[in-house]
Parts: sequence; C-alpha cells; structure tokens
Amino acid sequence: ERHKLKLAANKLANVNKNETISFMSPIQWNLMEDEKDVTKYMSHLNTGIIGLYDTGIYTIFDNDDNDTKRYKRMIKREYLKYIDNVFEACLGKTDAKKYKAHDIWDIETELILTGGCDEKIKSDPNFYNKLSSHEIESKYGFEWATFAKKLGYTDVPKKVIIGDLNGFKCTVKLLKENWDSEKWKTYWLYIQFKQMIRFEESLRHIHFNFYEKIIQGQPVEMSKDIYPI
Repeated sequence: ERHKLKLAANKLANVNKNETISFMSPIQWNLMEDEKDVTKYMSHLNTGIIGLYDTGIYTIFDNDDNDTKRYKRMIKREYLKYIDNVFEACLGKTDAKKYKAHDIWDIETELILTGGCDEKIKSDPNFYNKLSSHEIESKYGFEWATFAKKLGYTDVPKKVIIGDLNGFKCTVKLLKENWDSEKWKTYWLYIQFKQMIRFEESLRHIHFNFYEKIIQGQPVEMSKDIYPI
C-alpha cells in the first residue's frame, strides 16, 4: 500500500511541475506567501478545479425546473463532444476511439463529491491549515516527501498549508485506489491535451467552440495576432 501511495505521489508531482496543466490536478501544489506571515513562502496543497467551473451542471437536482434541466443536459452533451474532439485532434480518429469521454465526466463528478466530503475533521473556515510533513503522511496518507522530492526539492519542507482538510483526505483516498486505472489514464491525458490544443493555431477553435462560444457566449474567435498574448 505504501508503494501505491508513492507511485500516486510521483504522478501528482509530475503534473504539478507544469503550471499549464497543474490547475486541473486533483491535488494542486502552489508556492505562495504564508497568509499569516508574508515574509515567508510556503507550499500550499489544495484540490484542483475541473472541466466545467459550474459544478452544479454535473447533477440534475429535484428542484431544477425544466429549462434548467434542458440546459444542463445540453451542456453535458456539448462537453462530451468537446472531449471527443480534443482526443481526436491529439491522437487521430483511430486511437481516440480507445478513450471514452464519459470517463472524464465520471471522474470529475467523483472529484466534486470527494472535494466536498465530510470526514469530521476540524478544518479552518479560511482554508488555512498548517500541517507538519509527518501529519500529512501519517493522518492523511499523502506521501509528501516523495511528492516534494519529485518536484525538485532537495530539502523537503517541514510545513505545508492545506486548504480544506476533509476534501484533501477524501481526494488522497480516491487517488490511492484509482489513480492508475484505465479511467484515470484517460483523465491524465485529457488534462494535458485540453491545454495542448490552445497552443496550436489549427486546433484552438475546439476550445473556442465550447468554452467561449457555448459557455461564455462569445460570438467571434479572437484574432490569431492577439491570442498568444
């Protein structure tokens, strides 16, 4: 079990080395000022964001009216189409068929649940929980030393600030049990591919058609002369 945890920590560290994709890492690392002592910088660990920023889209609630239900179903349908387009653009039609867009939907739904779970742990309402490296490893099952060394630290930081302790613990548990499954292999590829298409002029229309046109209502794609900025 310890070996599995270390492998999961290695994978997370590899993702967090690159800020272009790390914002969608299930556990996101940042080096920022200590909110209670701005003369020092501290490692922060938080749960990352998911593909649809409005997490309410992932669930149809009993009190949703018919228009809301139709809207949510439409967004889901278009989002799954977007994911398929991303994989096809990066892998080609044949290889893209090996991956299921709905696997991404399922994982993101799980991440919402784990991010909001309640393990009955007292967590600071201002998302400031300073833990020792020993506490992170012994109480939360996160291989901090392995993670930090893979990031590039020679001396592993002794203290880390964690946003929400309940969500952190549940997400670590989810990763320990699933990070190398076929579904999750799809997810690790997805969080890289969805950014790669934005750096290629011939592919960035995929991002525009969903995130900017459908989600934001932007009618015209940004000029290629301005977009790189």
